[in-house]
Amino acid sequence: MQVTLFRALKSIKIDDDQASAVIDHLEAHVESVVNNNITRFEGELGNIRGSIAALEGKFTGMEGKFAGLQTKLEAMDSKITFMMAVFGLAIAAGPVIAKLVH
Repeated sequence: MQVTLFRALKSIKIDDDQASAVIDHLEAHVESVVNNNITRFEGELGNIRGSIAALEGKFTGMEGKFAGLQTKLEAMDSKITFMMAVFGLAIAAGPVIAKLVH
């Protein structure tokens, strides 16, 4: 690109020093724009990483809540199993108790 631009400037009768100055100025401008865009994208990438970290924190919190819920459900299952055993025993013992009472 630099050679093409230099030749184009020379073709319209711009001297070597001025053509080189134009190319140097253009290079500096392009570098500045690119660096500004890189800085902006790095900032946006930082924001995205922050959002991902926040979501990971929420998922960790949800995992903890699910673990707590699982523990409660397991405890409830144990209580239901115990109650079923008591009811089964009561049903089985019912006729025996009825004979003793009468």
